Amino acid sequence: GFQFRCSESASDPVVAPNNVMNVSMPIRPCSAFGAGGLQYSQSVQDHIMGRHGDSGLPGVSQYFGNFSQIQNINAITFFFGSQVQQGNRVVFQYTFPQPLAPVATMHIGTDATGQHTSTNRLVTNSDCKTVVTSYPIGG
Repeated sequence: GFQFRCSESASDPVVAPNNVMNVSMPIRPCSAFGAGGLQYSQSVQDHIMGRHGDSGLPGVSQYFGNFSQIQNINAITFFFGSQVQQGNRVVFQYTFPQPLAPVATMHIGTDATGQHTSTNRLVTNSDCKTVVTSYPIGG
């Protein structure tokens, strides 16, 4: 967290230890990395496309679009999404805004129940660049 120090008066440059206030701020574990560095092994690409890329598998979330479009969705999720460290993985989640709803909406795919969704989940290793998986999720 950040540490703020306050002194008793503006002219007093000495900070007494009892005047230290600790404030807890959310930490973004991958804030120092850019989305352009995401790396997809062939097996991860095969998994994403084979399972979540319009595979038609029942009970599995599905993306609308090809792998290049999914990579763009993941880059946006990496950059704008929430980040949570879970063990040796970092989970990112982002819901794409719906500026014209209910007239027009933007969905990235369907969730596991077949409902349209605008929420994406991306999982990387703790190195913040090696993609483990990604998929649309109900938001």
